[in-house]
Amino acid sequence: MEIGQYNFEMIIQLLISLSFILNFVIFFLVLEGISRFFFKKKENTGDFLISFAIILYPMIFFLIFHIIFKWFNLLNISIFNLIDNVLLIIFQVWSLWLLSYSLCVKKGLKIESSLIISLLLHYGGFTIILFLLV
Repeated sequence: MEIGQYNFEMIIQLLISLSFILNFVIFFLVLEGISRFFFKKKENTGDFLISFAIILYPMIFFLIFHIIFKWFNLLNISIFNLIDNVLLIIFQVWSLWLLSYSLCVKKGLKIESSLIISLLLHYGGFTIILFLLV
């Protein structure tokens, strides 16, 4: 029975990993499609793809802090829960700024356009997740 449980957990972890990779690819393709369709920026796709993973680094840092809080069971204390939420917002803003900067530098968009794209996709994704959870 324990071997079956272990295999089930491994399959779940594999599916979560594959969904992360799939989301990464879809997010890149959506950004590339928007920059090609609306802004006619077809150059530097390879450079943009290479630098695309950098936008995830702030969220990895947040996950490290979150795991530390969870290990020590600090999220049950309201001040640490507040700190965790504030860190989430800070690292998301940092991630959005890196995405906007990458769009600006690699695709040649104006900073205003890249900020609009980043914010629309971020809040659009957040809205989709919110509606899926309801």
